[in-house]
Order: sequence, then structure tokens, then C-alpha cells
Amino acid sequence: MRRLLEQDACAYRAVLLEALIVHPECFPRHYHEEMSRPLEDLERQLADEVILGAWIEDELVGIGAFAAKSFLKQRHAGTISHLYVKERFRRKGVAGLLLGAVLELLIMLSRWRSWCPIFPWA
Repeated sequence: MRRLLEQDACAYRAVLLEALIVHPECFPRHYHEEMSRPLEDLERQLADEVILGAWIEDELVGIGAFAAKSFLKQRHAGTISHLYVKERFRRKGVAGLLLGAVLELLIMLSRWRSWCPIFPWA
């Protein structure tokens, strides 16, 4: 389990495209829109956002993200999004591990934020 980096853009796109085929109702973009998106956009997204990936050996098998609210009064809240596990890896605890990793990251960031006024993802 680790944060996805710019060099993970191709693997991220593959999982995202599968997610859009299997559960299009759960994601804001349409499959064809995502397919035509330049790889540089995905690289930028991975650099700017906190998106975690679950890896089994060298294969990205699941993704999960957290987006903090941008309004000052709501910075303590956010949304878990892009949570998806490839079908053949379901029922193996991967989604729970992803959620746990996202929550662990949030706890760490909230502790860090309590003593640092600059919070990069808020």
C-alpha cells in the first residue's frame, strides 16, 4: 500500500478504466472521456492529489483517494473517493486495507496539522 506517484499513471489509468466499465455510476467521468484524457493529466493528478494504491507483487489491484474540503470552516471534513478494487481481487480484504490506509494517513495529517498551520491537502 502506497501513495501513487506520477510514474504510476499507466497502472492507475488501467484500474480506473476497468472501474468505469464495471461501475460507471460510481465515478464522475465517462469511460470515453477518461480514455481520451492525456497521460500528462493523470500524472498531474497523481502529483497534486493523495491517491493510494494497493499492489500485489507488481500489479496495481486497487485505488482509494481522499479529498479534503476547501472551505476554511470545513477543512476538518472530506470525501473518500475513487475506491475501487479489481474484480478478481475482491473478497480478499483489499478494500478494507485501502480504507484503513486512507484513514491512517488522515490521522497522521490531522496530528501534523495541529502543530503546523500549513496543511497541503486542505
